[in-house]
Amino acid sequence: MFVQFQKIYVIDLPKRFDHRDGLSLAASMTGLQLEYVDGVSGLEKGYLPEDYWKTSLDDGALYCWRAHVNVARLMVEQNIASALILEGDQDWDIRIKEQMYLYSEAARQYISQPEEKFRRHVDFAPNTVPGAVDAPYGKIDDWDMHWIGHCGMDWAPDDSDIPSGRVVIQNDDTIPESQHIDFGFGRHDLAEEYANHTRVVAHAKGGICMGAYALSLPGARNWLFRLGIESLFSAIDVMAQGFCDGWGGRPINKCLSSVPPLFSSHRPAGNASAHSDIGHHQGHVDKAYSKNVRWSTRLNLGKLVEGRTDYIDSYKDQTPQP
Repeated sequence: MFVQFQKIYVIDLPKRFDHRDGLSLAASMTGLQLEYVDGVSGLEKGYLPEDYWKTSLDDGALYCWRAHVNVARLMVEQNIASALILEGDQDWDIRIKEQMYLYSEAARQYISQPEEKFRRHVDFAPNTVPGAVDAPYGKIDDWDMHWIGHCGMDWAPDDSDIPSGRVVIQNDDTIPESQHIDFGFGRHDLAEEYANHTRVVAHAKGGICMGAYALSLPGARNWLFRLGIESLFSAIDVMAQGFCDGWGGRPINKCLSSVPPLFSSHRPAGNASAHSDIGHHQGHVDKAYSKNVRWSTRLNLGKLVEGRTDYIDSYKDQTPQP
């Protein structure tokens, strides 16, 4: 198990052998075990929640929504205590286990705080080992979702009903310097508020993209009801925003996130139209990349297979050390 998630599910269409080849090899080289869940390429619209007909969702967004709900249902059916869910284009740092140990420690400290508004800075040393192997992210009743692969995340203001506390991981050189971080559609002020090599763990507010996230079993049950049965009012990431932030009088759920994210979409060189089966990417990518990932597993697959350790660092430090 990967830092004590019972399962790692990957949502991907069976036809995307390119995704599965790269992802399976990346997982093998970094000690992860994956289970693929086929994406959705068609469904009967007559069975959808009634409010679907008020949306303007195209078929691609609709199929994506259903694929993510299917994974929650699978967890509920099989009584899976916790699972990490990835989309098929994801990438991560070769040191992902070390990073996740640090994230899990920060997440437990976040959950343990009795106040909704706090700031806690934690200086972690390299090679940290999990301090609570039985419940590394807190007991599963204490969290619903960890949204750790996204393309933009906000932070709740102190005067919000949404918890605004933060736990800050400092001095982690697996994280790029701030000038290299792509904040996407989210908050850019990490660079102004914090030093280089910093990760902020906080409530997941206003997230965009569902590249990687974890659900607890209570979270999966809640997710299945809120996002599958009760309503279908938008794309899956917007639905997840409402799930986390308590839109429409619904409860605010226990969702945590990381800025910068721990997982990122990998973009291979070539025609950008192949990057997504639901989006509309255009143009040509001259050089493969993965945003925010220093030692990209995907970009270093050749070196890993050959047993080399002279890894490509996509975002080398540029700030002189004191």
